[in-house]
Amino acid sequence: MGGASVNITESNRRMAQQFHEAFNRGDLDAAASCFAEDCRNHGRQVGRAGVRKVLAEIKTNFPDARLTTQNSVVEGEWVVVRCTYSGTHRGTSNFPVDGGMLVGIQPTGRSFEVQHMHMYRVLDGKIAEHFANRDDVGMMRQLGLLPPLPSPPSRQGDRWVAQPIFSAAFGFEFRGHPPRRAPQVRQRFAAEISYDGYRNTKFGSNSTPCFLSRAWKSLGISFWRSLAVNTTWITFWAHV
Repeated sequence: MGGASVNITESNRRMAQQFHEAFNRGDLDAAASCFAEDCRNHGRQVGRAGVRKVLAEIKTNFPDARLTTQNSVVEGEWVVVRCTYSGTHRGTSNFPVDGGMLVGIQPTGRSFEVQHMHMYRVLDGKIAEHFANRDDVGMMRQLGLLPPLPSPPSRQGDRWVAQPIFSAAFGFEFRGHPPRRAPQVRQRFAAEISYDGYRNTKFGSNSTPCFLSRAWKSLGISFWRSLAVNTTWITFWAHV
């Protein structure tokens, strides 16, 4: 019983790999024959002829399109493949594939390589269902058809982008490297607390030490500015 299960599992894995190999060498008939006659793609029944049409359009856009398997996992009738999808944009398609953003677009001549995740359900030796998670936006960026991701700002850039926010909110401006100011902020904050920490403020008949009352009354909002700057500085420099 266990041996039969292993054989089915490996047979299902080989069917997914067989499809990839046929697609890579451009044998679209062989690739389409890996699918059942009534197969479904992303939940829609497209049939083997529909799969063949999609594969032909992909090869029109990218004649050297290739799926390179990185890992595969099989559980029963399901095969999950993590792979890279690569190719060179040398044609113009009239049918929406790969996200549908290339219809009518003139070839750029550029190459791309992105990651794909494909799920195949294999029944009776044929692929009955297919789902995929693709990086179509990454592909379009590499082809120059979408703007690239912005570069992450430098530490210096981060500091000066954040400066107007600190200045407006706390009346505090970065001058030089903030870690050199941090001890001053901490000392001021500690002084404000210790000054009132040992004073007695009466609440009714009881005499209770209250380090917040005096700071609020005598220093007003500057106390809270000190607290905000001190804690915000810690958070800010933990993230850059």
